[in-house]
Amino acid sequence: MTNVQMQGSWEGQAKTATWSEHIQSMPLDAGVITLSRDPELHERIEATPQFQRAYLDKVADLVRRAFGEEDEAAVAEAHAALFALYELQLCAPDDVAATNQHEPLFYSVRRRIENAWLKAEQTRLQSAEDVKPVDVPQTIKALCVSHSAAAHPLFDFLAHEADHAAMDRFCLSDSALNIRFFDLLALALVGSSEKARPELVQNLWDESGRGDRSEAHVRTFRDLLDARGLSQVRTDQAAALSWQGHAGHNLFMLTALNRMHAHKSLGVMAVTELIDPASYEKVVQGFRRLGYPEWQYRYYAEHIEVDVVHGEGWLENVITPTLARVPGAAADILFGARLRLASCQQYYDFLMSTITSASHESCTDLTQ
Repeated sequence: MTNVQMQGSWEGQAKTATWSEHIQSMPLDAGVITLSRDPELHERIEATPQFQRAYLDKVADLVRRAFGEEDEAAVAEAHAALFALYELQLCAPDDVAATNQHEPLFYSVRRRIENAWLKAEQTRLQSAEDVKPVDVPQTIKALCVSHSAAAHPLFDFLAHEADHAAMDRFCLSDSALNIRFFDLLALALVGSSEKARPELVQNLWDESGRGDRSEAHVRTFRDLLDARGLSQVRTDQAAALSWQGHAGHNLFMLTALNRMHAHKSLGVMAVTELIDPASYEKVVQGFRRLGYPEWQYRYYAEHIEVDVVHGEGWLENVITPTLARVPGAAADILFGARLRLASCQQYYDFLMSTITSASHESCTDLTQ
C-alpha cells in the first residue's frame, strides 16, 4: 500500500470513528432516526463491525434499565426508539429512510426492545386463570367490563368539564393512532384465515368511508384537526408523544408486524373495538356541550355505532374461528387483550393528569 493509500485509509477510519462515536453518544431514538436517514448506512456498518456490537451493547443496557429496573426515562427512550423503528416499515417510498427499511441492525435493535418489553409485561399481567378456547370471547368481554380503562374518568371530564383547549389536547393525543388505524387493519388482513377475512374487509370498508373519500375515517379526523387549527401542530405530534402514547401505538405495531405475535393482535384489536364506543359517547357529549358543529366530530360519532358492530364481529368472526383452528392461540389472544387494557390505563392516566392540570396552556405543550 502506498503512502497516499495509507493516508486515505487512516483518514477514512478516523472519519468512521467520529461517526460511530457521534451515534453512540445520542439517545437511542435520536440515533435510530439519524442512522435511518444515512444513505450509506449499510456500507458504514459493514466497514465497522465493532460499531454494531457496541450499539447492541448500548441497547442491552437501555432495555435493562427500562424494563428490568423500571427507570422511566429509559422506558421513554426505549419506546421512542421503537416508535421510530416501526415508522420505517410505513414510511413513504420517496423518503430517504426507505432505503434502510430492512437494515439488519434495526431488526436486531427492535427484537431486543420488543422481547424485553413483552417479558416485563408478561410478568406484570400474568394470570393464573385457565380459560378454555370456547370461553375466550366472553372472557374478553368480561375483562372490558371490569377493567377501569373501560370507564376511565378522563372521559367523564371530557364530557362534563373540558374546555376547548382540553378537547384540542385530547384530539391531538389521539391523532397518531387514529390516522394510522387503516394501516393497522390492513396489516391484520395479511396472513389472516379465510373465515376472518370478511370481517376484516368490512372493517377496512368502513374505515375507507364505504367508497366515499370524504367520509373515510382518516379524512374525517383530519377535518376535525383542520377545523380546530391543529393540522400544523399535528405534524410533529406523533414523534413527541409521551412514553405512554408511544407504548400504546407500539403495541399495535408490534403485534401487527410480527407474525409470531399475530394472535396477540386479535386480542388488542378486539378490546379496542369493544371499549371505544362508550368512551367516544362521552367525547361526543363534550363536543356537543361546547357547541361544535356535528360535521367536526363525526369521526367520533361514527365510531360509536360501527365499533359496537366491529367489537362483536371480532369476537364471533375472527377470534372464534381462529380458536377453532388453533386452540392454543387462546393464551396469546387473552394476553393481547390484557396488554391493550393496560396500555389504555397508562395512557388515559397520563392524559387525565396532563389535560386537567394544563387545559389553559397552548395545545402545542401537550407532551411537555
